[in-house]
Amino acid sequence: MPPSNPLPPKENALFKRILRCYEHKQYKNGLKFAKQILSNPKYADHGETLAMKGLTLNCLGRKDEAYEYVRRGLRNDLKSPVCWHVYGLLQRSDKKYDEAIKCYRNALKWEKENIQILRDLSLLQIQMRDLEGYKDTRYQLFMLRPTQRASWIGFAMSYHLLGDYEMANSILDAFRTNQMKGPYDYEHSELLLYQNMVLAESGQYERALQHLNKFSSQILDKLSIKETSGEYYLKLKRFKEAEAVYEDLLKRNPENVMYYEKLIEAKQLSNADEKVAFFDVYKKEFPRAIAPRRLQLTEAHAQPVFERLADDYLRHGLHKGIPPLFVDLRSLYADQSKADTIEKLILQYIENLSSVGTFSSDAGETKQPASALLWAYYYAAQHFDYKKDTDRALLYIDAAIEHTPTLIELFIVKGRIYKHAGDPVSAYQWLEEAQAMDTADRYVNSKCARYMLRAGHVKRAEDMCAKFTREGVPATENLNEMQCMWFQTEAAAAYQRQQQWGEALKKAHEVDRHFSEIMEDQFDFHSYCMRKMTLRSYVGLLRLEDVLRAHPFYFRCARVAISVYLRLYTQPLQDAPQTAEPDTGTLALHTRASTRSRCRTRRRPPSPTQVPSHYTPAPLHAAAAGRAADRRARHRYPRTTHPRLYTQPLQDAPQTAEPDTGTLALHTRASTRSRCRTRRRPPSPTQVPSHYTPAPLHAAAAGRAADRRARHRYPRTTHPRLYTQPLQDAPQTAEPDTGTLALHTRASTRSRCRTRRRPPSPTQVPSHYTPAPLHAAAAGRAADRRARHRYPRTTHPRLYTQPLQDAPQTAEPDTGKLCYHDVQLLTINT
Repeated sequence: MPPSNPLPPKENALFKRILRCYEHKQYKNGLKFAKQILSNPKYADHGETLAMKGLTLNCLGRKDEAYEYVRRGLRNDLKSPVCWHVYGLLQRSDKKYDEAIKCYRNALKWEKENIQILRDLSLLQIQMRDLEGYKDTRYQLFMLRPTQRASWIGFAMSYHLLGDYEMANSILDAFRTNQMKGPYDYEHSELLLYQNMVLAESGQYERALQHLNKFSSQILDKLSIKETSGEYYLKLKRFKEAEAVYEDLLKRNPENVMYYEKLIEAKQLSNADEKVAFFDVYKKEFPRAIAPRRLQLTEAHAQPVFERLADDYLRHGLHKGIPPLFVDLRSLYADQSKADTIEKLILQYIENLSSVGTFSSDAGETKQPASALLWAYYYAAQHFDYKKDTDRALLYIDAAIEHTPTLIELFIVKGRIYKHAGDPVSAYQWLEEAQAMDTADRYVNSKCARYMLRAGHVKRAEDMCAKFTREGVPATENLNEMQCMWFQTEAAAAYQRQQQWGEALKKAHEVDRHFSEIMEDQFDFHSYCMRKMTLRSYVGLLRLEDVLRAHPFYFRCARVAISVYLRLYTQPLQDAPQTAEPDTGTLALHTRASTRSRCRTRRRPPSPTQVPSHYTPAPLHAAAAGRAADRRARHRYPRTTHPRLYTQPLQDAPQTAEPDTGTLALHTRASTRSRCRTRRRPPSPTQVPSHYTPAPLHAAAAGRAADRRARHRYPRTTHPRLYTQPLQDAPQTAEPDTGTLALHTRASTRSRCRTRRRPPSPTQVPSHYTPAPLHAAAAGRAADRRARHRYPRTTHPRLYTQPLQDAPQTAEPDTGKLCYHDVQLLTINT
C-alpha cells in the first residue's frame, strides 16, 4: 500500500538510500540522507522518513530520540506499514516482544503480503511460543514463497510443534519429492533424519524403520542410523535384529554403558546370574574396558560373587592409583551389604599393605608399590566420611598425609570431611592449603573459592577467583559476564546466612538474569537453524528452553530469593533501637546544632519544643559530666538565662556587722542591671522549662559557674570588694591618701580600657602600687577576675553551681562606710 504522503522521485531515491544504509550499518550516512529529506519544508513531517531516522538513531544508542522520531512518524502517517514495522523493531530491540507483535499485526493490516514483516512476526511468535499464530504466519509465507526451502520447513515444523505429526510428515514428503534437487549433502541428510524423528514421535515405529532403511544410503550420519534402528527394533520387539545392532555398536565403543543395557534388554536377561555371566563374556572380549567390570558389580547380588568381583575391581583401582575410585563405586553404597563388603576389603588391604606390602597375606602374592597403601588410605577416608564416621575418616586421611604430604587430593578430601562434619572454616583452610600447593590448577582454585563462600568469606573468595579472571576488571564483574552461576549461587546463600538481605537478593537476581539472557539468546537461532537445516537440534533446543528454569542453579537461587522476601515481609527492616545507643546522642547533637543555627541571629533561648523529648545522654564520668552539663546549659539557655538564677537566687555572704553593705551592693547591682537591660536582659521565670533541674557539677566546673554569676552581679568597676575592702598600698606612714589615689588610678585605667575589652597593661598601673595581702575569699575573687580574661562574658560554668559569697565582714565596720563615701565621690566626678 503506498504511503499517504508519497515522496517525489528525488526524495524517494534518498529514502531508498536510507534503507540501504540501514541494511549495511552505515547509520551516520543514513542520518545525513534523512536530514536532506526533512530539511525540505514540504516533507518535514514525512512519517516514514521520521521513522527511519528514529530507527537509525536507535542503532546509535540514542533510544529516547529514536522513540520520539518514530512516534512522530506514526502520528503523521498511521496507515504506513513502514512506520508500524519500525516501531515493532524498536520494541523488539528492548525485548518487548508482545508489544512488537502488536506493531507487526498493525503493519500487516495495511500491507498483508509484506514478506519481511511476516518473517519477523513468525520469529517473535515462536520466541513467545504462540504456536497457533506461528502456524498461520508460516502458512502465509508458504503461500507467498512456495519455492523457498525455508517456507516448506517452517510450515512443516509449525505442525510438528503443535503435535499434528501426520500433516508435518505429508508436507515434508511433498517437499522432498517436488522440491529437493541436486546432490545429497548434509542438509538433505538432516532433513531425512528430522522426518524420521517426526514419524517416531507419532508412534509409527514400523513406518519410521522402513523410512530409515529406505533412505539409509542418503543419510550421512551412520551412527545415528544404527542407534535409531536398534531403538526401533526394541520398540517393535524384534530382539534378534536389535541384538545384532547393539553388538555391532559395542565393537565400535565398548565403554558406552547404554549399549550394554540395551543389549541386555535385547537378550532378555532377567536373572542376576545370567547378567553376571553376560558381562564375563565382554570382560574377556574387551579386557581393557572398565564399563563391563563396573556394571557387573551393579548386577551381582550374591555375597560371594560380589566380594570376588569387588576384590578384583578394588585391587585394580588401588594398584593403578585411580583417584575417583570411590566416586565410581559410591552408587553401590545404596545396598548396605555391598558397603560392608567393601569396608571389610579396604581395611584388609590397609592392614596387609602396612605389614607385608601386599593386598593379602597369601604366600606368593605380588608386592605392591608404596602408592597402593596411600590410595587405600585415601579410599578409606572417603568411605568413612560417606558413612558419617568423621573420627575414623580423619584418622585415615591424616595417615595418608603423613605418608605423602605433597599430594593435593589428600588436602581436598580432608577439607571435604570437615565440610560434611559441619565445620566450614576448617574445610576452607585445608582447601586453601591445597590451592597454595598448585596455584595453576583452576579446579582446586574454584573448589577453594566455593568453600570460602560457605565459610562466609565472600571477599576472600572473590580474590581467589580473580586469579583466573580477566586482568583489569573486578572479579565479580567478570564472573557475572561469564555467567559463572555456581559462584553467584554460593554467594547468595552466603549473604543470606550473614543476613545481608540486599546482597543476597542481588546475587539471586543476577542468576535469574542469566536465565533470561539464555532465553533471549535463542532468538538468533530461529532463522539460523531453518537456514542450516539443523532441525533435530533446533527442536531439542526449543524443548530445553521450555524447561530451562528447572535447572538446579535457578532452583537454589529462587529458594534463596523467596526465603529472603518472606523474611522481609514477616519481619520488616527497622531502624536501630534508640535507647542507649550512641546514635541517640548523635541525633540530639544534630538537633541542638540545628536549634543553635536557627537561634543564632535572634540571641534568645529556644523553646522547649525544639529539644527532643526522648533525648537521654550516655552516662559519663565525673569530669566529663561537668563539662557536658556546661555545654548543654550554654546551648539550651543563652547568656545570663540559666534557670538556676530564678530558682536559686544569688545570696550574699552573711553580713552580721555591716547591714548597709549588702544594701549598697544590691543597689549597685540593680543600677548595673538597669544599664545592661537592653543587652543582657534575663527572661522571666515563665520562659524557663518547669522541669529543668541542672546537673550537679564538680569543683572546677562549680568555680567557673560562680565566675559567670559574679560578672552578672557586679559590672566592671563595681565589685563589692571595692567598698568593703579598699585597696591597701604598702605601709605609707605619711601619705594616708595613697589608697584613694590608687582607687582613682585603677578606675581611670579601666575607663580607658573599656572600649578595647582587654586587661590593662602593667605600664598603666602606678609603679609604687603594692597590693595588700588577700585572705582566702579575696583570693577566690581575684581568681574570678583573672578568669574573666580566660572565659568571656557569662560563659563560666561556676555561675550556675556556686553563687558568689562575700567574705565574712566582722572586724572592719568603718571600711564599708569609707568605701561608700569614696564611691559617691567617684560617681559625682564621673
